[in-house]
Amino acid sequence: MVRLFYAYSPAIMGSVTAAGLITLYAVTTFIRFEYPEYVLVSWGICLLLFILGSIITGKLIHKLYLLSNIDSLTGLWNRRYFNTRLQEELRRIQGTNNSFAFALIDIDYFKEVNDLYGHAVGDELLITIAGLLKGAIGRSAVITRWGGDEFAIIIRDVAVGDARNISESLKSIVCGHKQCQSRSISVGVIVVQEQIEKEQIIVMADKELYEDKKKKRLARTCTIHA
Repeated sequence: MVRLFYAYSPAIMGSVTAAGLITLYAVTTFIRFEYPEYVLVSWGICLLLFILGSIITGKLIHKLYLLSNIDSLTGLWNRRYFNTRLQEELRRIQGTNNSFAFALIDIDYFKEVNDLYGHAVGDELLITIAGLLKGAIGRSAVITRWGGDEFAIIIRDVAVGDARNISESLKSIVCGHKQCQSRSISVGVIVVQEQIEKEQIIVMADKELYEDKKKKRLARTCTIHA
């Protein structure tokens, strides 16, 4: 009596490498496939298609998630995602001694770059500064393109006295980089230690940002008229 061993081992492929392997097997004393083997193979194919469909669906869902939450130009999180994270941070510090810093950042005289060199150069400047800011903050921090030439950052567990240090550190990183065309940034930072409305946080940081920009405008005016 001849006993034959049938095996079916299709690979489940991801985008680059194999994600897994399914092995279906049967032992028969007949040379030809009998009905049970056909059923086994059929079920195996159905299972394989189901798993492949799940993988593809999961990848599509992840891609849609990124498309809806990532800024296409800079690769940073967009404002929609950032608002969600800001609300999460407010919940995290509620009833605790935890804190976080919220910073609004604006590129000084960015319109001049677009007017003098074109929007393509302006886009490159945005991408460069976005990369510098992202590299300057910790992995637990969140950075977003707030809109236009503005960025926003959340940094966890920051003391009130560190707000100025954060501002000066971000400014020096951008201003000292050769690809930033001698451009500078203005920064408004506040440290949140208590439960307040999200809108109030934004208003307070925006006020600090305005004050920082105002100082630079006054300094520039004095230089021009000197």
